[in-house]
Amino acid sequence: MRTWKHPRIGSIRRWLAVITCAASTIACGTSGQPTPPNSTASRPSSPPPIDRELDASVYHGRLCELFTDEQAKVEGFDKPGEIKLETNDRAAACSRFTSSGGVYRHLIIEHYPNFDFLGSVYRGRSAAPLMWPREDWAPHTVAGQPAARTTFPIHSVCRIAIGLSPNQGIVVDVGGVDRACAQADSVAEEIVRKLGG
Repeated sequence: MRTWKHPRIGSIRRWLAVITCAASTIACGTSGQPTPPNSTASRPSSPPPIDRELDASVYHGRLCELFTDEQAKVEGFDKPGEIKLETNDRAAACSRFTSSGGVYRHLIIEHYPNFDFLGSVYRGRSAAPLMWPREDWAPHTVAGQPAARTTFPIHSVCRIAIGLSPNQGIVVDVGGVDRACAQADSVAEEIVRKLGG
């Protein structure tokens, strides 16, 4: 597992948008905007309460241990995960990429230790529309934790935001597979179970 800090990148979310779009055009249409999923029913403007608070802060600097390389291999990702930390440790990401037969795939796990990512989705205040559209998403649940899910079906991308506590969250992003949401759900559930002991 490789770890580094990149002082010139001010946001993990901007970095993820750049590498996702520039490297493979996954999650971006020809205009650089997300391809919206099917329309969803009306959604509440605030997230549901988090009955069981979880803490992933111990994994922040070693996020790839939250979903290990061995587990990732089962999902088809053979290369070790790579960590990227935002300045002042405001966010972290563990990324895994692979390609086979011209098919590009990715698995990205993000941790926000002091930011209510799920709440920002519900309130329509996503600061990174390339990584999370403000409107096209649906409420979701992951192993009992409140969550939200969005898809970019043309590019086989699925993203799940999980509420761990009122000020902490995890995002799981899977792309390049036919059943991206099934795989994202599987990874997300493993993460929640690990955090819940």
